[in-house]
Amino acid sequence: MTSASAMALDLDTVAIESGKLVITGKTTKPGQEVEVVGTGDKIKSSSSRRFKFSLSYLPETCKLDLKAGEETVKDLIVANCGPRGPKGEAGAAGANGPAGPAGVAGPAGPAGPKGDAGPKGEPGPAGPTGPAGPAGPAGPKGDTGEAAPKN
Repeated sequence: MTSASAMALDLDTVAIESGKLVITGKTTKPGQEVEVVGTGDKIKSSSSRRFKFSLSYLPETCKLDLKAGEETVKDLIVANCGPRGPKGEAGAAGANGPAGPAGVAGPAGPAGPKGDAGPKGEPGPAGPTGPAGPAGPAGPKGDTGEAAPKN
């Protein structure tokens, strides 16, 4: 790239390289702040007056302004940049991918409140007859009965 403003900056690179905005060059004095106007990105030049930006920024119009000290270099054209076209229509949904592996079980949650009692159920079937129990004690002697008729 050719020199921008001989007074403000001597630029070597203003280009998109590997998907990043790269700006390199020299300032008029060491330790001078250089700013990419509108992005908030700033850097100070080295003792040899060199500076380098490598930003994840693509200017919409492929033009940008640089500020060094009190001077601003306007409308620098960014190499390897093309203005963005209009947004395209959404594509069709793709097929579902395969299910992933099951994740690890999470910790058990706290116990919930006790629920209401359910309705009364039907009586169950009769159980089997149990074993005979022991004979009980003899009862009291009863009253004397009437005599049986004679034949």
